[in-house]
Amino acid sequence: MIANDRREGALRAIQFGIAQARLLAYERESHKRIASFLDELDYLIAMLLEESEQTAMFEEVAREIGREFNCMRIVELFLGTTS
Repeated sequence: MIANDRREGALRAIQFGIAQARLLAYERESHKRIASFLDELDYLIAMLLEESEQTAMFEEVAREIGREFNCMRIVELFLGTTS
C-alpha cells in the first residue's frame, strides 16, 4: 500500500518507467538490462498492491532505479516535484 497522497505520483512514476523501458529497447540496450529495469518496475507495482505500508520502500526502490538507470524523473514524479 502506498500512502494516499503519494498514490498518483506512484502511478505516474510507473507510467514513466514503462516509457523508459520502451526507450531502452529502441536504443538497443541489452535484453538483460531491459529485463532488470522491468523487474524493478514490477516490484513497484507489487508495492501498490501490498496490504502493508510500502511508501518509504517505494521511494527507496525508485531512487535505486533512478541511480542505476539514470532516470531520476521517476523519483521526481513519485514525490510530485515535477509534472
